[in-house]
Order: sequence, then C-alpha cells, then structure tokens
Amino acid sequence: TLTGDLQLERGDTHAATAAFRLALARLPGYVDARFGLGRAEVRTGNLAAARRRLAGVVADRPDADHLALLAEVELRLGRRGRARRNLARARATEAAALRAGARPDAGAVLLEADHGSAARAVRLGRRMWRAAPSVTSADALGWALTRADRPVEGLAYSRRALALGSRYASFHYHAAVAARAAGRPAIARRHLTRAREIDPAFSLPSGTRAGRA
Repeated sequence: TLTGDLQLERGDTHAATAAFRLALARLPGYVDARFGLGRAEVRTGNLAAARRRLAGVVADRPDADHLALLAEVELRLGRRGRARRNLARARATEAAALRAGARPDAGAVLLEADHGSAARAVRLGRRMWRAAPSVTSADALGWALTRADRPVEGLAYSRRALALGSRYASFHYHAAVAARAAGRPAIARRHLTRAREIDPAFSLPSGTRAGRA
C-alpha cells in the first residue's frame, strides 16, 4: 500500500493500482489499500467507481480523509447534498480529534481551508507549523493563507514546501494559485505546467479548480 501511495505521487496510476491490488490479494478487505484504489480511480476520472469504493471505505472506517475524498467525488458528480453531509462529518471528526488533544495535521488544515473557515485554517496551520515544520505543513499553511486572501504569504510558504524538490502536483497547484493571486502570472503558469507534468490527470475531470486554472 505504501508503494502504491508513492506510485500515485509519481503519477504512475497503473503501477499504483497494481500495488494496491497486490496488497488486497495478501490481505483482503484492507481499508488503506481500498482507499488507495479509490484515489487511483479518481486520478483516472473513473468517478462512479471511485464513489462506490469510497462509500464502502467510509462505511468501514469513517476517517476524515476518507470522508473528505468521498465528498469531493460527490461534488464532481453533482451529488451536492451527500457531499455537504460528508464534509460536515469530516470536519466534525477533525474537530473531535482536536478537542481530544490531537495536533492539527495537513489534512485538517486543507479540509478547513477548502470547505470551512480559511481564518481557522490559518490558525491551525500555524499551530502545525510551529509543532512540526516540514514541507507538508508549509504547503498546508501556504494554502490556508492563500484561501484567506493572503497570497503573498501563501506563496512564501509554497516556496518552502517546494524548496527540497518535492514532486507533488498539489504543492505546485497551490503555488500556482498563490502566484496568480499575488500578481505573478509567469510563476503561476510554470507551477501549473509542472503539476501537469508530474500528474497528467491532475486537472481532470474538467470542472475542478485545477482544470479551470
């Protein structure tokens, strides 16, 4: 499953799918491998199959990241009522974990930035950055700042996220949006191009924010 995750980040959906299926052959029903297959189906635009698979994953283990991805797929499929309910469940799950003493992670910050309060996402992102500075926390904080209409600061954190050469399409997309909002169109174009080079399906299906950008 970890190999499949890495192959997805490299943009090799075929190799990722093979790795996830091997994991399931060795341990049938393994939730993380099923979630990986759902992510791979999203990458290839097979949204109906992804929705069915992710719904099964959520039924077995309703983690916030599982709920959030299912909701994203439902939004793309026009199932807005179901998407809103699953996003609310995802945010409630993250909030409960924070009340119980968990540290905010990148998933919580990105979820809040995209589907909740950008100001709260910035606060969570700063807590995460102070507790555990990394390329992942830099990307999440940068995106929260960008969503909070502070793209110059967002771009600065995106640069930190990319300073070590990380090959994540989402990192480059976040940098591109920040650069565009900060009045740096050439930088934005470069990062969007890089995102597509890493993952040619990144902006698919059309209609996503990345596709419109």
